[in-house]
Amino acid sequence: MKVWKTMAVLSVCALVFLACPVDKDNDTSGDDGYQTSDPIPVTGVSLNKNTLTLDVGDDEALLATIAPADASDKELLFTSSNPTVATVTPTGGFVEAAGPGTTTITVKTNDGNFTATCDVTVENTPDIITIEMVLIPPALESLTFTMGSPLAEDGRHPTIDETEHSVTLTAKFRMSKHQVTQAQYIEVMGDNPSYYIDGVTKANHPVFGVTFYQAMVFCNKLSVMEGKTPVYQVPVTMTVTDLVPAFSGYTADTAEWGIPPITRDLRWDNARIAPTTPPPNGYRLPTEEQWEYACRAGTTTPFNWGEHDDADNWDPNAGKPDIFDSTNPDNYNDDGEWDPVEFWGPDAVYERPLKANYATNSTIDQRKTTAVGSYEENPWDLCDMHGNVREWCWSWLRRYEWTPDFPQQTPPVAERVTRGGYWKDGFASTRSASRTGLVPFTGENTTGFRLVLPE
Repeated sequence: MKVWKTMAVLSVCALVFLACPVDKDNDTSGDDGYQTSDPIPVTGVSLNKNTLTLDVGDDEALLATIAPADASDKELLFTSSNPTVATVTPTGGFVEAAGPGTTTITVKTNDGNFTATCDVTVENTPDIITIEMVLIPPALESLTFTMGSPLAEDGRHPTIDETEHSVTLTAKFRMSKHQVTQAQYIEVMGDNPSYYIDGVTKANHPVFGVTFYQAMVFCNKLSVMEGKTPVYQVPVTMTVTDLVPAFSGYTADTAEWGIPPITRDLRWDNARIAPTTPPPNGYRLPTEEQWEYACRAGTTTPFNWGEHDDADNWDPNAGKPDIFDSTNPDNYNDDGEWDPVEFWGPDAVYERPLKANYATNSTIDQRKTTAVGSYEENPWDLCDMHGNVREWCWSWLRRYEWTPDFPQQTPPVAERVTRGGYWKDGFASTRSASRTGLVPFTGENTTGFRLVLPE
């Protein structure tokens, strides 16, 4: 009976509790009837950075911290004082740089009582492109070499001087491993003179169609981008007295040079290397002597691997292209020319050189530029010194040696030197000693360049 009495008492207590009215004014329970604590108010907000510097196109997330950490209301609102400089996502704090200038990013708590700010500076710094430079010579090699070709060398030019002579360079230098690519040219210059019939930019192919004048501008602009002293100076003013021009106001600022001319221009032809002390340390074109020294890489043969017809330079199984299809864009070369059946002939042998991109009765891809580095390096780790595109040199094209019949010309003369030959040239024009020239205001669809830096 004792147990039953206890149960009865508990039941009565439960009924009394359920029947008691609730004082809603003093109730601190939630909607579900459970007891809850008072809301914890926000006492402050801070950002992980007070200042931020970005380049145009960059982005970064700002992190906000609310105090105290267990505050009940953690909602925040981000705003930018100048969205043309940088925008910010309203709830996430994700900052995107839109244009050069300054702006202030403000974060505000939901109740509006607390704020924090970050001052943002946006710069328009150009990206620094990567150009791999190789030390020439790479070891304790002599700086003296024999330039030119022997009289009996196969392919030797009958009129352009290739007289053998000894040359001693004054110092080591660095040369770009590859020809300047279209992507690199676009990054520095903002356009691409290279032409393809399909209109497609081939980023890792060498840029071509570049004039000598444009190559000078590229060198100076890249030097400035990398914090180096620009090399080339062009006179701003030309005066003529008794038909004799005089030049003044030499400057390395390419903005003062004006647009590279598309016709002969005496101001640009009288460009010079800045006569400063110390000498400028920026990018430049190789001299003709530097180019041949680097191309030969200690060799004395027509090509830096030996002879053009060495057995290991030929692929006899390259196959014959379908040259009959005039609608196939692959049957057009980089000049936009279709190679007709009459040119190749139905029975042509379509072998191709394996060590460089120059012309033979070759396969389709061999009648165009190829991506830089597609062929093996020379002994000093330089690529495409033979073929692909011709390369501008700083030197004027003139005779190596003075003779009574052929007096040495005084620059400027008609043409600047180009070296190496290009994809459409035969072996004679792509030899180490082969010399060609172009007037400096034209690039044709054959000519690019590579760069040199002082050691």
